[in-house]
Amino acid sequence: MTGLQPDGNNTSGGGIEPYYSIHSRRSTRKIVPCGSDNTLVSGEELIFQSENYPDNYPNSHTCSWSFTNADQNAKLIVVCDPFSTQKNKDNLMFEESGGPSNVAELPKVSGGYDSFTVKTTTNSLTVTFTTSRKDAFTGFSCTVAS
Repeated sequence: MTGLQPDGNNTSGGGIEPYYSIHSRRSTRKIVPCGSDNTLVSGEELIFQSENYPDNYPNSHTCSWSFTNADQNAKLIVVCDPFSTQKNKDNLMFEESGGPSNVAELPKVSGGYDSFTVKTTTNSLTVTFTTSRKDAFTGFSCTVAS
């Protein structure tokens, strides 16, 4: 994975690369539930959000989503905008897998960003959101594209 690439307008630290827009593409977009296992076909986009978004997410909560590009040679792109969690306490974690012995842990994201992009190097990604026992924020809405 090329890693986390926030835009220049984040509110919790320095940026790396400009925001990558996938929202202008014509495609199928639906919100997928917590705990879902999703396969994307070429041109498809899916949305995953923190529980209750855009209202505050619950405390002491964990949610995971799995995404696989149907084309084994293709990658996935995730764009989160906006993103607001308790810094260093409520984390969105990215993990990609290219096979049984090839698992890479990617960025752990927390704090506030106008937007950021994560690009995989494989066709498979698991995203997990874990919250602390107090101080809930509005969370996030992210789009995954094949």
